[in-house]
Amino acid sequence: MKCTFILLLFCILSISVAAQNSNPDNHIFWKISGNGLVKPSYLFGTYHILSNSFVDSIPAVTAALSESDAVAGELVLDSNTQSIVSEAALLHGTSLKKLLPDSLYSKADSFFTHEAGFPLSALDQMNPLAITAIALLVIQQKYFPNPAGDTPMDSYFQQMAKQAGKALYGLETAEDQVDVLFRKTSMDRQVELMTETFFEKQDMKEMIAKMNYCYRSENLVELEKLMYDGTYTPGEILDLLENRNENWVERLPALMADRSLFVAVGALHLPGEHGLVNLLRSKGYTLTPVDIVGLKK
Repeated sequence: MKCTFILLLFCILSISVAAQNSNPDNHIFWKISGNGLVKPSYLFGTYHILSNSFVDSIPAVTAALSESDAVAGELVLDSNTQSIVSEAALLHGTSLKKLLPDSLYSKADSFFTHEAGFPLSALDQMNPLAITAIALLVIQQKYFPNPAGDTPMDSYFQQMAKQAGKALYGLETAEDQVDVLFRKTSMDRQVELMTETFFEKQDMKEMIAKMNYCYRSENLVELEKLMYDGTYTPGEILDLLENRNENWVERLPALMADRSLFVAVGALHLPGEHGLVNLLRSKGYTLTPVDIVGLKK
């Protein structure tokens, strides 16, 4: 099991029509300077299901990555991470067939049979949150595929760091992320979120298209608003975004102090009062948006 699906879970939102980018803080790429930094660092908001082709189309990003001394991601994506994530995504002592209401099981089974070419029974030991993420990944890959052979952008940044011999840091561990995503989400709540995805949300293909558009248009403030639009409770938002941002911003000063650091984390961690941009500013850093010339809409 690859780590892509667990990263995708943080993008499962109730998406509505995207607004135009008019907010000055509505950007996916930032330069960090001031507050005693020897060199500038960079903050890039990723979209976990796009690939290196998107990154490679943005010269400002590739130049900053090349010039940086080190790279930091949400977590280090290695075999140990994959093992922890894979184990956490499994059901224990039950199965989807036993756990899900008949109507939800039938709906999901029909989806996977028609869209992915295999029945839900092939995933019978996966938990509901994993099923939800896999379903959205199926739609992304079928209708909005990345070029063949591409690498998801989060993994790509880390691969490039390793190839260049740069230091690589995780702002949290796989255990930290699994704890937030799976262990703090009861099985009843996982079933509820899965039900919303398969029954209550708009068509998944349309939803993915709007997610893609929001990101490519740098509509991060709109995406942040959508987090408060009924998908997650305030407590879940606190766990998924705000508390993690607070933890990360405590780690970043030491990592940036004497080197240029390229930070790549999910885009929804950037905007808002409790976003990384505002939190870093509150610590005395200057954050300047970097124009992304040629960004495809």
